[in-house]
Amino acid sequence: MQTVVENILKFNVPVDKLSKKSNIPINRLKSILDSAEEPLISEITAIARALKVQPDFLFAPSQSYNAVTTLFRKAVNSKDQIVADKVSYIVSNILEVIGNYRPNIEIIDRFPKVENTFQGINQLVSIFRQDFAKADFYSPLLNLPELVAAKLDCILLVIELGEGVDGASAIINGIPFILISPRFKPRMLFTLAHEVGHIIAHHRDQNSFGNIDFEYKRSIKKIREEEVFAFAFASDLLLPVEGVANALKFIRKQFQITVDFLTEFEILYLSRIFGVSFEVAALRCENLDFLPAGAAFSLSESLKKDYGSPEKRAEQLQLPGRPDIVFPKVSSNLMKAVIEKIVEGNLSIGRAAEILSITTSELIHFNAFEEWM
Repeated sequence: MQTVVENILKFNVPVDKLSKKSNIPINRLKSILDSAEEPLISEITAIARALKVQPDFLFAPSQSYNAVTTLFRKAVNSKDQIVADKVSYIVSNILEVIGNYRPNIEIIDRFPKVENTFQGINQLVSIFRQDFAKADFYSPLLNLPELVAAKLDCILLVIELGEGVDGASAIINGIPFILISPRFKPRMLFTLAHEVGHIIAHHRDQNSFGNIDFEYKRSIKKIREEEVFAFAFASDLLLPVEGVANALKFIRKQFQITVDFLTEFEILYLSRIFGVSFEVAALRCENLDFLPAGAAFSLSESLKKDYGSPEKRAEQLQLPGRPDIVFPKVSSNLMKAVIEKIVEGNLSIGRAAEILSITTSELIHFNAFEEWM
């Protein structure tokens, strides 16, 4: 049980606080953490619940887990170490499952290393749309989840990463990973594009790369250069300037809008066409000089104050419903590796479901067994 104790101590939670949260008497807890007494399974479960992690997290002994933990801990500040450890646990489990899997490096190597400039970002977006979107430089990319897994060959998983965490990305041993928290679909779409930006920006690095993205309002206080790059890449990829301009012309003509400024109606409609949130659409319009500086934030706050949210305002205006964006919980390349492990007898269905954060029923009915057995 030494590994369990070591993993508990990594959280640096005071004994008295952990005792209170886990309902384990402090003297008993001290004996466990001093390795004087073995913890019961029920006590490990209680401690895990107090630390807000799965019990198996505390049993993780692998070298890959330790290496991945170090990688993600470097990407966050000290108060977010628990988040880093949770992401590390998920990724290290996936690494264990996929074994010798190697992505098609030639695909991602199509993207050169560029400067963090408008021209550099536009070059990467152009390559992406040329190679993966049939050279369509105008249309929405509502099928981005499929493209990321099937075309870019990233391991993609939709899984709860923690409150305030939108997504994470990494390149470990040459394997690209993207994890997305289940949220409002337009928010997830932008997070996915953002993580793709990180992957493309770091794919030529010599060392492994890891990144955790917190919700925008929190991270805006101190934005790193690489976050600015990923945000700009995501905006350009999902809202191409030609497509935005054409969509706004269509909306103005369709609804006979003649005022010489961009209205909230147009931005709301635009956000639905391209599958992004109102905030993202408004900020893109601001960056393209279709709105004055600061207008995106002001409009967003005004809609929240007056109508509860931009979505409620869109419903009141009877705008067309949002098109569905399909996010598979598990990308096909990861599911294939998991099924192979199960068929070989090296992984139980229960353990596989836990690693992927899906139910055993979902795993069995994934049509995966019929396809890959």
